[in-house]
Amino acid sequence: MMHLSRLSEELILWSSADFNFIELTDAFCTGSSIMPQKKNPDVPELVRGKTGRVYGNLISMLTLMKSLPLAYNKDMQEDKEPLFDTIDTAKGSLKIFADMIAEMRVKGDNMRVAAARGFQPRPTSPTTVYAKASPSARLMRWLAKRSVTVLKTIKTSLN
Repeated sequence: MMHLSRLSEELILWSSADFNFIELTDAFCTGSSIMPQKKNPDVPELVRGKTGRVYGNLISMLTLMKSLPLAYNKDMQEDKEPLFDTIDTAKGSLKIFADMIAEMRVKGDNMRVAAARGFQPRPTSPTTVYAKASPSARLMRWLAKRSVTVLKTIKTSLN
């Protein structure tokens, strides 16, 4: 489910107006109540959400098993619901994803145009700006230099 969730996120982004790399058929989307012309990628959004429930089932099972002895105990009766729910969710998600991917339209021309534009340069990180400009960064540099001087003095006096 983790991989389906990650793929879902990519499909949601790629189908957005910002990217426009793919188009999902109407069978896997709905219109927005505010903007009916907008297609919401329902299947990827729902699969991404169902992943949280599957993770919850895993935690439930791990918690159930954490303090049991090696033999069967009545506690084990509680493992069926999360197990079967996870199996049903994973099978259903894989089935609908296979159908959706088979009908998905890839917009190769849009991808080529985006690739030709290249990537935007990475903005200057806040750490870099902080390290160069802030008074506390200047103080840290001064302290670092001063510490080196003090350590050299101590080392010399010990010899």
